[in-house]
Amino acid sequence: SPDTNIIRSPKSYNSQVGVPLSVFNLSAAHNLAIFEAGISQPGEMTSLEKIIQPTAGIFTNVGAAHDENFIDHRQKAAEKLQLFVNCQKLIFCSDDYEIGSKIISSGLNKKLNLFSWGSGNDAWLQVLETVQTDHGTKIRAKREKETLDIFIPFTDKASVENIVHCWTYMLSEGIDHTVIADRIKRLTSIQ
Repeated sequence: SPDTNIIRSPKSYNSQVGVPLSVFNLSAAHNLAIFEAGISQPGEMTSLEKIIQPTAGIFTNVGAAHDENFIDHRQKAAEKLQLFVNCQKLIFCSDDYEIGSKIISSGLNKKLNLFSWGSGNDAWLQVLETVQTDHGTKIRAKREKETLDIFIPFTDKASVENIVHCWTYMLSEGIDHTVIADRIKRLTSIQ
């Protein structure tokens, strides 16, 4: 972004070793820090929360990685929520029942502002239509009474979900939608 000096996790430095290495590079010159945090067993997220100290969070998913170390996905979701105990803002997909139900019943910081996206009427950003083309994915959504359109230059599910998480975050920050849409359509693969 030309507006913000951003630092982010290099590659997938999301472990007990990778997160401190990522945070170590943070300086006063940065306006925004984007750090990925992952866990492989219970208790790890509490340590990562103390290292990152996030003010805003994006709860992306409860994937199958390291399932063998957890009783079930509910336990893993509860563990992952520990990253957000002191956040002021949390972004999540309300279509993911495991995540949505855990967030609502978690007893997280009562001052936590929730910004959900999904297909339901209760989503803060309601996705109305998703259309894949040869060159990407068109999404039409509704925020309050305004219809918003974006074009994502990717078609794979993970990339589209990650970008909609970012879209929701940027809207929650009050960034003008035309700026968001223009920048999203110009994204390139990080590989």
